[in-house]
Amino acid sequence: MLIVLKRRPIKQKLEWKVCYCCGANLWDIYKYKEYVSHSDIILFLKEIIGDFLKERAYLLYALYKRIRRTPLTKESSIFINLKIARCRNCGFGIVMQRIPEKLLSKYYESKYYPKGEVFNESYDFKQDKRAKGQYEFIRSFVRPKRILEIGAGRAGLSRFLKFVYSDIQVDIIEPAASLKNYYNSIGFNLIAKNLPLDSHRTYDYIHTSHWLEHMQNPQIIFENIKELLKDSGFLFIEIPHCYQQYYRLTLTDKPHLTFWTKESIKKILQKNGFKIISCQSFGPTFMGNIQGELFNKFNQLNKSGVFLRLLAEKNDK
Repeated sequence: MLIVLKRRPIKQKLEWKVCYCCGANLWDIYKYKEYVSHSDIILFLKEIIGDFLKERAYLLYALYKRIRRTPLTKESSIFINLKIARCRNCGFGIVMQRIPEKLLSKYYESKYYPKGEVFNESYDFKQDKRAKGQYEFIRSFVRPKRILEIGAGRAGLSRFLKFVYSDIQVDIIEPAASLKNYYNSIGFNLIAKNLPLDSHRTYDYIHTSHWLEHMQNPQIIFENIKELLKDSGFLFIEIPHCYQQYYRLTLTDKPHLTFWTKESIKKILQKNGFKIISCQSFGPTFMGNIQGELFNKFNQLNKSGVFLRLLAEKNDK
């Protein structure tokens, strides 16, 4: 029998503030987990020590967690002692304490942003499972001419679309300055580090992939995105799917700042004048992800999958 470490709320039914998504005001409060991801430790134990420990890995991790925490750097210390409020109505979660943007920028610069020349010839977007899955998800609905990709990184989906439709123009919002030469080399325009963006530019398709969960002000973000979209323009979002199982396991939250369910992401988009075209969850369950199923089940539809993909159309009527 597999033993699972459970995270329990430290407070329940707390009246805090009105939920951005559904307007409710009752929340469950959880401690923010800044530890090393236990999925990495469990997979390591399974590989090195063998099948005998498969059902004991959680016990070993519990012991590990007691005797050793992740060494903290100055940058990562901003995640200590945070709390997550989870709406009891729609499941939307958000870090309760606001982190100064300058400190967040320093953290991402030290931990995530690539240094020097990156990607270029080494990155084959046509073999990227995420980019291929996103393309298949939108292809029946979207034929873009002008694209904005936010938090683009490798910009896999935009490269895929450029390969299929050679006439499109792509603008990029990306805080990692080291990617500028990469974007220039593939004909994309790096126009800003982050939102908000002046609305004199408009697009018929805006793409965000694993970016929204790092943002602290979802309502302001969606208002700006709406301004940037042309009438009947499309918005794509891919995010972690933080349904109830996410909170039942001791998963690491860092560095996410918002936590989304199908219901919460739909509600906030509808509130901001979007029509939901499609919303799907996919990938393994969180337990399956811990057990190493991500690669084989990455684009597999699953109502309890660890990821969400959503396509919405701007609809002010």
